[in-house]
Amino acid sequence: MANMIRTFIRDFDEFGDELSENTIYEEYFIMLNISLLYVPLKSFSISIVRFLQLVLTGIINFYIITICLITVVVGRDDFIISGGALNYAIITFTIDIILLHVVSKRKNIAKIHSIIGSGFYKYNETLSGEIIHVKSKYKNVIWWIKRVIPVCTCFCGTVLLCLGPLIDRLAGVKVQEHPDNGINYNLPVPIWVPYDTNGPISYWITVISIAISVTLSINVFISFNILYFTISNYIACQLELLKISIQNIEIRANHIKELHGSYNFTECLKVCLKKNIEHHQEILSLHHLANEVFSVPIFIFFLFGGMMVALASYGAISVSNPYNYYPILAHFPDF
Repeated sequence: MANMIRTFIRDFDEFGDELSENTIYEEYFIMLNISLLYVPLKSFSISIVRFLQLVLTGIINFYIITICLITVVVGRDDFIISGGALNYAIITFTIDIILLHVVSKRKNIAKIHSIIGSGFYKYNETLSGEIIHVKSKYKNVIWWIKRVIPVCTCFCGTVLLCLGPLIDRLAGVKVQEHPDNGINYNLPVPIWVPYDTNGPISYWITVISIAISVTLSINVFISFNILYFTISNYIACQLELLKISIQNIEIRANHIKELHGSYNFTECLKVCLKKNIEHHQEILSLHHLANEVFSVPIFIFFLFGGMMVALASYGAISVSNPYNYYPILAHFPDF
């Protein structure tokens, strides 16, 4: 059994060579590791622990999704509560799909970072100043991305969890301690739970469970976005370098002609054009690998994101008096 597991791990990590793993560590430090999007699998014991961690994450998120869906049913008379629980379930489900899909594309991620680590395609005859300028520009963009996304995500997540209860407390809203529907309105996200949460121990166990689920989701969301924008910027950088190389093809051809006096100018142009084609093929290969990794998660983001926006818009219109927001509707009461 152990040999079968080792064989599976070895095949699953087929392209996880030293170059790709060093590049991943340099680009993301341990972010992909703690979010489980890409974990080191060289050690058998660590691989088992990481697999159990992935299973535990799935169990916790499945539990959260289940109680959120139950909340939608038992709290159907309160659209704000049921809508909030449904949004929470959608977010958790989306994160689970993204996590499992990216993990299943481990080979693609390893290949992508092997290409990045090798430096893509090098033009020996291209003016080095232009290359340095372009690479520096995109390097600065990636630097900002790796700092802005975590800060904004953590800030927005904290605000979304704490803003509602904080407003209720400041407004003096009294929360029903023993609601008939079993929903605890004192929780950061009011949800139904299968046990009494009015005691301090049970209450904090529930809060910690929600906090763990939110933390896992935030880690995956931040890591995925940084992975996506980093790879996208590398592709954009290489496309710009290719464009500059084509624009300078005559300069490059003259440079080759000076180095190799036996070549005529036409032959030098053919050499330069061949290098451009090889570079473009390298970019297409990288784009194809990245598309396999990101196409499904991006589609899921837009699909469920649209559902959440529609749900929030419906709530904004239906929960409040629509005539206060749209006076023209007063002339069409049936509408």
